[in-house]
Amino acid sequence: MKKTRTLQICSLVGNVAIIVLTWYSLLALIFGGVSGNMSLGVSTFRYFTNLSNILVAMTASIILPFNINGIIHGKNEIPLWAQACKFVGTVSVTVTFLTVILFLGPMFGWEIMFAGPCLYLHLITPLLAIFSFCVAECENKYPFYLTYIGLAPTFVYSILYLFMVAIFKRWEDFYGFTFGGKMWVIPISLIAMYIATYVFAVGNWALQNLCHKKIGKGK
Repeated sequence: MKKTRTLQICSLVGNVAIIVLTWYSLLALIFGGVSGNMSLGVSTFRYFTNLSNILVAMTASIILPFNINGIIHGKNEIPLWAQACKFVGTVSVTVTFLTVILFLGPMFGWEIMFAGPCLYLHLITPLLAIFSFCVAECENKYPFYLTYIGLAPTFVYSILYLFMVAIFKRWEDFYGFTFGGKMWVIPISLIAMYIATYVFAVGNWALQNLCHKKIGKGK
């Protein structure tokens, strides 16, 4: 019971921090004067970074009532459907975080990747999501057969990006997936992102299961 309360408190703090930092960052991008590598105003909603952070904030909100109930009653009652929602949100910001670390940072420079609100959206919120899902919410073992749902945000966004960049030409290729206007590279980039996303999903599953064995089991 004590361990459950401790984990629920950690989860609650993490989820509240995710929600607060996400909305602070988005408001700063919409109305503020520092954008990092993203446009200001409503056009900021075209970036996967911001959409993934909104998604994880929404899924963190779903967990909050179960956190409060767990703290009051000393019971872990996060249902699988809520855990699955948080998993999807966590995978989406893991994609954001690791895309910055492995691809965008080396390509465009680290300073702009972590300027202003981008520090929270690219780094801190994703790490909070990974910590809260994999460590603080580890009492229920997440099933492997549901890892595939982590692909959903990347797949949906990739279709939008394909249409807006390659077909309608309404967006510039701000993620550099065409490598300088080579449109034939987009399908290769998308397939690579699908594979990477599923690897990240399995990585989150593996870390959560490891924490379940080391922390979540027992009294």
